[in-house]
Amino acid sequence: KFYSLTTTVLDNITSTTRKVAYPVDISAEEARVVDHYLPPKFILGRSGTGKTTCLVYKLVGRYLLSRSEREEPLRQVLLTKSKRLVEKLRANTRGLLEAKLGEKERPTAGNFAKDDFDDNTRKQFLSLTNADFPLVCTFDYLLRLIENSIRFENRKRYMKINNSKCTDVVDFRRFKIEYWRRLNHGAKSAIPVDSVFLEIMGVIKGSASPATNFEPLSWEAYSGGRPKTTLSIIPEREIGYIYKLYESYEQVKKKRCDIDQVDRVLRVAKTLEAFKSSGVSEDVVFEKKIRSMLDEVYVDEIQDQRTSDIRMLLTLVGHPWGVHFAGDTAQCISKDALFRFPNAKALFYERFMDRAWKKEEIKPELFPLSHNFRSHKQILRVASLVMDLLYRGFPSLVDKLPPEVGDISGPKPILYGNPLHTLTAENPRNSDSQNGRSTEYGEVRVILVRDEETRDKLRTELGRSSLVLTILQSKGMEFEDVLLYDFLSTSVYSHKLGILEDIHRPEYQDDMLTMSQILFSELKHLYVGVTRARNRLLILESNRRVLQPIQRLFNPTEDQSLLKILTEQDNGVSQLHKLLSKGTTISGSLWREMGHQMIDDHQYSEALHYFENAEDPNGITLTNAYIAEEKGLTDRDCGLSEVANLHFVKASELFLQVGNIAKAVQCRKAGRDPTGAVQILADNGAYEDAAWLGAEVGLFSQTSEIYTKLHKHERALAGYARGKQSKWMFNYLKKFKSEIEPCCWKQYIRLYYLRQVRESNTSLDEFGRRALIPTGSPEEQEIAFSRLHLMNKLFDSLSINRRYVEADDVGISSALMEKSFQLLSDQILLKNPNWGQGEQLKMMCKFLQAQNIETNPWPSTGGVRVHKVLRAASKRESRQINSFIESWEVINQAVHSVDRYKTSVETRILCEEGVTGYVDILVTRSAYPNNEFRLPFDHIERVLEDLSKISSHGTIPSSAQLYCGIYKMPRQPGKYIALDWSPPSDGSKPQLLFRPVDFG
Repeated sequence: KFYSLTTTVLDNITSTTRKVAYPVDISAEEARVVDHYLPPKFILGRSGTGKTTCLVYKLVGRYLLSRSEREEPLRQVLLTKSKRLVEKLRANTRGLLEAKLGEKERPTAGNFAKDDFDDNTRKQFLSLTNADFPLVCTFDYLLRLIENSIRFENRKRYMKINNSKCTDVVDFRRFKIEYWRRLNHGAKSAIPVDSVFLEIMGVIKGSASPATNFEPLSWEAYSGGRPKTTLSIIPEREIGYIYKLYESYEQVKKKRCDIDQVDRVLRVAKTLEAFKSSGVSEDVVFEKKIRSMLDEVYVDEIQDQRTSDIRMLLTLVGHPWGVHFAGDTAQCISKDALFRFPNAKALFYERFMDRAWKKEEIKPELFPLSHNFRSHKQILRVASLVMDLLYRGFPSLVDKLPPEVGDISGPKPILYGNPLHTLTAENPRNSDSQNGRSTEYGEVRVILVRDEETRDKLRTELGRSSLVLTILQSKGMEFEDVLLYDFLSTSVYSHKLGILEDIHRPEYQDDMLTMSQILFSELKHLYVGVTRARNRLLILESNRRVLQPIQRLFNPTEDQSLLKILTEQDNGVSQLHKLLSKGTTISGSLWREMGHQMIDDHQYSEALHYFENAEDPNGITLTNAYIAEEKGLTDRDCGLSEVANLHFVKASELFLQVGNIAKAVQCRKAGRDPTGAVQILADNGAYEDAAWLGAEVGLFSQTSEIYTKLHKHERALAGYARGKQSKWMFNYLKKFKSEIEPCCWKQYIRLYYLRQVRESNTSLDEFGRRALIPTGSPEEQEIAFSRLHLMNKLFDSLSINRRYVEADDVGISSALMEKSFQLLSDQILLKNPNWGQGEQLKMMCKFLQAQNIETNPWPSTGGVRVHKVLRAASKRESRQINSFIESWEVINQAVHSVDRYKTSVETRILCEEGVTGYVDILVTRSAYPNNEFRLPFDHIERVLEDLSKISSHGTIPSSAQLYCGIYKMPRQPGKYIALDWSPPSDGSKPQLLFRPVDFG
């Protein structure tokens, strides 16, 4: 790459002390990608071909153009999965904008000026402003922004995932530590854990779509015809085992109240879809705001994203030309994603096919980049042959590209067959003792190996300061010299490498997917290892049997040789030994950078090794914090909860030492110490976060105290309300009355009153009357009582305000017989003795007398023959009431005679049919067979007739209503209520309405 030394560049160099990313000259091929607009195209390029550069330049160029042509600039987001890569992309993007716009015009820092872009952020998607764009972040960070906006709206349909029970999200590390041994052992015997995790997350769950109602693939869908957007590398014979493991995983996860990343994505997708189809205008508007927030989405390393991730991202963009993807399927060695560009194209078409776009606008084309700027021609020839093996052996899994080309010549890669002593014979280990940061392979030399076991063995032989990485660890890095150690010798195919020669033959046609997914993975790892080298590539194999098939494959003829083959007898070996034994010093910054990368990859022992070599105390403390956390996870999985909690607390303390507040809080929560987590946030000035967490885990008192310090009165009151701390809430209302919004104050004082009196729907005492005064106007109070069905309170409120007729109406309608009649006697009849004469008054009298009979010994031999409020009302000279009392005095005397002499009551003395039936029941209840008196058959017969009406007509006769305390509601046909003295009642208050047919 070259830089153009223009006047602008010189001005920036001389006029600023800031670090600026100056634009490099891009090739004609790259320029076509950057300038392309329609139709949509996806950038496909191998490692080192400049696809990331194209993506960044395209974003910056379109952003700058929009600033000059639009009132508002484009709202763009650039995403990748790696935190390490996103930091570089963010610095590069900002640097380019600053270099172009200058000090005065460059974009402001926006809401993210002090944000560390932590995935646990509380910032919201809908709170983003123009100053926050272009936004460069991880996919997880963007997902959390959207989740936070949904939570802020308090949408009931949204399933909360970040509560106190869910301490962390299940990733591959947790799956391997905490889940793997719990799953169905019989089904997993021959399947590696990483293959299972990849298939569950990348295929079964990752393929969820609107067609499946955002649910994972069913067994029928997984085992049968999968959709075009689904990719899998599991052979048919193993899919049954995989699906059983998936079902076991979901059961264990549900029991542990855990969640994984795909769950998060699907819940967001489900919620937004529910808003869209709800028919509620507020929900629909909210969903549209989310969907229309972004103008463009750029994704680098798209091969690391799951299908579900890509599907969600596509819904955030309204136009086909707003989607920009770049990646390389040959480097797709992610733990949870399977990707091919044809699948992405199918998702793209699925997203936009229902719109009125032109056909060419919804069929994106692939834009291949073949010019490699990292490695020279000789290395690229080896890489191209490996890719050719992938194309031929696995055509359904790899996107085919033209062979990579380079401008620079270099030394031919070397294949050397010799054991480990080649590296150590002329390489004394005293460099470690002399300088902890020196190594035999220099700042840009690395030894790449297959696995951790080989890596650790080599470090023991060569010294801990040697730069030895697994191929997976090296992904995304580049080095001057690369030594690929024993990769082929330790392969399961080391004894049959001839299969590679078969695949490379022109006539080969089979798809190896049906034979071996392992070989597919081996070739992808080999490609990644080869393409890490910029200058020298050395392939060292200890198993000499692999040399001949490799030589035949890479050097079929002398003119077509790609590798230089060396043995111990060759003249070039001494130069090779000299090269390998040459020592240089690795800078502390490089060790430190790789240490942080290992932390991102959850390889904490590796990170500790690098930070120790960098002599970085903060890095060592940070790594020990992660190690303590991992021990906590392991112990908790083994049932050692107390020991695990100690590890989590230790991890929290270590995270605090290096200023990682988010992880310190997370570990406190994992250690079952939410109070400590809240305290950490508050002590570090993160009051909003502390209050948020306190409310989330139910620490409402602490939440309110924090909001009090922030003078956020409404939220403080909400905390007291949710914690049901009425006394504290009332004191707060009194103390800050002048600072609280009047409507808010009135709302919470009313809530306080209701909390105090709602538990008992009894009459108001003196305290209740005083507390009622500040809750609003009488009309507002009455509306509240009516809506909450606090009829006793409503009756009292109307009575206090001398609205006696309305109170009486409420009493009659709500079966408050005694209170209503008492009010009638004390207030209404006092002024008008003839008020209310009629059927309703008669009905009240009958039920009051029935209550008196049910709650007192009867037939009465004493003076309690008529209800006390009836006797009191007799003094008001109401003809109807007095007539009723006289009638019951006669009835009471007659029933007393029946009980004494065992005779029947004369029906002529009964005033009406309902009372007759009621007396029949009373007489029947007191009857018992003996030889002295005959049974009152006439009464029994009438009772049976009434009972037959209940069973045949579904109605309750008036006699049964009186006896059972079943009150027919006025103005509500067919509705009844059980009074508080009724046998069906719980004795505390009248029961809710029901139909008579339900009562039987």
